Amino acid sequence: MADPKYAKLPGIDLNSPDVYETSDLPESEQNIPTVEQEEPNEDIEKVVLDSDAAFKKFKGKGVDGKDIDFSDKISAGRRTGYDAAVEYELGDEGTGKIETPQQKFQRLQHEIRELTEEVNKIKENVKSEAGDDKLSPVAMGKQLGYLQHQLTDLHLEKVLGPDVSVDLSDPQGALQKRLLTQLESFKPGQKTKGGAKEGVTSGDHVTYELFYRPEQAHFSRNAKLASLEERMERLEAALGNTSQDKLGLLTSDTDNKSLVGAVAVVNSKLSLLEPTNIEQVEVRLHSVLQKLDKIAEKKTAQESGETQSKISELYTVVKKWEATADVLPKVVDRLSALKDLHEQVLQFSQDLAYLDTTQQEIQSSLKSHGDMFKKLEAVLNENLSTIKNNCASVESRVAALKCVTLHGQLFGKHVTYGRGDTSKWPASKEVQDFLLKCDLHEDKHLEMYCNDHSQLCCTNCAFLNHRRCTKVTLISESARGPLPDSQQLSRKIQTILEEVKKLEDHWKPTC
Repeated sequence: MADPKYAKLPGIDLNSPDVYETSDLPESEQNIPTVEQEEPNEDIEKVVLDSDAAFKKFKGKGVDGKDIDFSDKISAGRRTGYDAAVEYELGDEGTGKIETPQQKFQRLQHEIRELTEEVNKIKENVKSEAGDDKLSPVAMGKQLGYLQHQLTDLHLEKVLGPDVSVDLSDPQGALQKRLLTQLESFKPGQKTKGGAKEGVTSGDHVTYELFYRPEQAHFSRNAKLASLEERMERLEAALGNTSQDKLGLLTSDTDNKSLVGAVAVVNSKLSLLEPTNIEQVEVRLHSVLQKLDKIAEKKTAQESGETQSKISELYTVVKKWEATADVLPKVVDRLSALKDLHEQVLQFSQDLAYLDTTQQEIQSSLKSHGDMFKKLEAVLNENLSTIKNNCASVESRVAALKCVTLHGQLFGKHVTYGRGDTSKWPASKEVQDFLLKCDLHEDKHLEMYCNDHSQLCCTNCAFLNHRRCTKVTLISESARGPLPDSQQLSRKIQTILEEVKKLEDHWKPTC
């Protein structure tokens, strides 16, 4: 927000934020290169460290800088930096430290153990070759056993004390044994007859401290849980975790159907094997064996009777088949002779079935073709009638055209119209009525045509005046009838034209 003292000055925008300009960087900082993003390189592996895991790893650890030397001085011994030493570790060569007999014994034990493990691996992976001059793994194993036996015969535990025997695979157990040994050495001795005065304490005592780690209880609990899970896995592997067959077999004699009950039943059965109960078990087993022998004898007698009955039945069956056995070779020969005939009959039956199937297919095809032919015939009849009508129409039009042509030859100046085109006639309604209406009956139209008199008439005239004529038909039916020959009409018209010309020639001189 702007300063209030500039509120009344002109040219100041109070609603915009304040902007402050700064000078450029000093010359010493102007040429600082900008950090460019490096491209990842596949040859460089970047390891991400977990700070929490590293803190937990080195929590409670310390650094001993007593024998540390980082200088460049020349000396007989080898200089080392920080050395991570554990409770039990073999001495390094060249450090200038002299091994104690205890350390030498521990080192030899460790090296012999490692060598034995390597030889065992070689025995599993490498096969000995015949004629090889090198030491075979089997012979090396025997020599290692002899060497370990010699090391045991030294009895260094008696000379150097019980601390010399260390199990490097279980350092915590070794520490526990060492602590117990030290406590045993500090036990108070037996009091002598002239013992010390009361109130005077002996100077032989031991002071030790126990350090408790909070995470140790967590580790111990996890170890117990892991052990419990391992035992559960063994039980599941033995009994199965999905199938109930094995569990049902074990808990068949129990009430609660659990492994504890099954174990209790097994323990009760094992109690029968104690010496006090063995005699009773033997007596009962002896009585059971006697009963089993009696049952076996009865069963044998029963089985023998059943066997005899079955044998007699088989004998009767064989007797019945003796007569058939004599005829059987002839029957076999007869069947062998008729084999070809049977095959032909089988082939004939197959062909007959094929012919039957083919005949049915042909019948169905003919039926479908018959239906198609019927449809085609109906369509052809319909098309034929249509073609006939079209041909009749064309013929009528051609005939009318010929009539018009012939009429034009007689009356060149006349214009022809059809009877249906009365609206186009160039005449008045009186003329049309004169042409369409009957002369005798004005209320009737000309509908009939008499072929005998070639005259148009109405229905009344046809009934009264032309009732004796042979052929009186409707005008529409006469129009649909057969048309006259155009050539014959042409000849008649030509004859009429010639007569007309003769009349004209005859009348010209007289005029």
